[in-house]
Amino acid sequence: MQSDQIIGFSKEINYFKSLIASQRLSQAYIFSGHRNIGKHKLAKFISKLLNCDTRDACGVCQSCSLIDADSHPDVIDVKAEPTISIEKIRNIKKEVYLKNYSGYKVIIIDEAEKFTVEAANAFLKVLEEPPKETLIILITSRFDVIIPTIKSRVFKLFFSVDTPEVKKYLADNFTELNNTDIDFLLNLFDGRIGAIKNYLESKRNTLREQVFSNIYDKNSKLALNFYLSKDSRDKVKEKLSVIMSFLRDSLVVKCSNQPLLINRDYYEIINRYQENLSFLSLLERFDLICRIYATVDNVNLNILENLIKEIIWIK
Repeated sequence: MQSDQIIGFSKEINYFKSLIASQRLSQAYIFSGHRNIGKHKLAKFISKLLNCDTRDACGVCQSCSLIDADSHPDVIDVKAEPTISIEKIRNIKKEVYLKNYSGYKVIIIDEAEKFTVEAANAFLKVLEEPPKETLIILITSRFDVIIPTIKSRVFKLFFSVDTPEVKKYLADNFTELNNTDIDFLLNLFDGRIGAIKNYLESKRNTLREQVFSNIYDKNSKLALNFYLSKDSRDKVKEKLSVIMSFLRDSLVVKCSNQPLLINRDYYEIINRYQENLSFLSLLERFDLICRIYATVDNVNLNILENLIKEIIWIK
């Protein structure tokens, strides 16, 4: 994973390179910011800087290849499933005190807001006395729920995206987008490059077709067969992002600005939908779906499925 694959974080990459070169790297950090902006990719890149055979995160040496494959013995990447349990922390404590294989031991804990109480308390001991040449990176989109005793023991970094850098990346890699499309996507997804890429890739595979075709059936009647309860929450967010783009385009057509459509190839379905609704009604639906998107992590998916149907349904 070379640095040019991490979009919007050039300053942060240079910052960590400087810390490593001057031997001023702290032993514990917390990366806080929106989901899908690249915090985890940055953490993996830092683990390469510390363990790469050339110490430059080349992306091709044995150490970098092992990190990419999640197989490097010194890089421990922990994810909440669905929480970060005491068992996971016990395993970390066993591994962190083993002799390092090559360079640095790097512990990456994603969704650090999902520590159980017991796990958080057990992890404090690791934070208080980490071995030499050990780096701990906690990643969260909910800094507010991290317990104070952990916050006080880590160096805190709050991330936002370098919008011009992201805009250039989108313009270079998704040539079907014009400047208006890019600005809309940046606003819709708060500049989160991961979320934007997920949405744009959905235009290139079957997800968008599945969602759009489920709004109307073959007889041009509203179908609304949105089955979310068996999806992961990330997949639900992908579907919601497609629905948001559909409602956004419905508003655009209502204002007679067809050239500004993101989903131009679905104009007929979009036009059919908006003809039965007022501008204010469309705007209200768009706002509600955006609000739901922001709360997906904390909502029962069975309830969510029915709520979305109610919002989109034309009464």
